[in-house]
Amino acid sequence: MKFHELHKRERQILTILYQLGEGSVQDVVDRIEDAPSYNAIRVMMYLLENKGFLTHRKDGVRYIFKPALPLSEVSSSALDHLLKTFFEGSVPKLVNTLISSNSKHLSDDELNELSKLIDQKKRENSD
Repeated sequence: MKFHELHKRERQILTILYQLGEGSVQDVVDRIEDAPSYNAIRVMMYLLENKGFLTHRKDGVRYIFKPALPLSEVSSSALDHLLKTFFEGSVPKLVNTLISSNSKHLSDDELNELSKLIDQKKRENSD
């Protein structure tokens, strides 16, 4: 199962735990707007563990959960889904949308950084 195949609440839980690094059920409940009950979140976290997305350790009477997969693996899967679903698999279309929608927020330094990344990728492809 991949990140984008999870239910909305499951994705919210994982996002919170990636931001925190690790956390208890209560930590997650406290960060979800209009969260369902504590027990509902607890059950979802155990389901995420059974699906391979979370692990836990015991800290006194609490269980502390953390993501089982590296963020890069999860974000790559989510980005791949986004790319296929909304941009016909086209990286240039995705980048154009990002640049166009955020053009007022991109500084010259950020645009230069993007240019450098593109130049670096061109060099890697020519090797």
